[in-house]
Amino acid sequence: NNNPHEWLQVDLGKIKRITGVITQGARWLLTQMMVTEFSVTISHDGHSWSSVLEKNSQREQIFMGNNDPDEEAVTVFDPPLFGRYLRIHPRGWINDIALRLEVLGCETQQVL
Repeated sequence: NNNPHEWLQVDLGKIKRITGVITQGARWLLTQMMVTEFSVTISHDGHSWSSVLEKNSQREQIFMGNNDPDEEAVTVFDPPLFGRYLRIHPRGWINDIALRLEVLGCETQQVL
């Protein structure tokens, strides 16, 4: 429905070190659909969420998404995020919100 309050949530099963995401849009017939900008929130428990903020600021960081529905776009989180749940919040899109996602990261030994 292209609702600006929609999000995509991933449950990683336990707290992980999240170093980035790979996003991709989609096509349907002749229509290109993709998320061009997004923000990210992270949670350890699925109830309390923290926005990823710009460095040296309290503003929500906006990440660049896709400009071609067939190409993958890699977004690196620096510093890495730590959490079990990750939400991607579309902030800009072309035609319709369409998002394929791969989460990059690894197990963590960090005590949280």
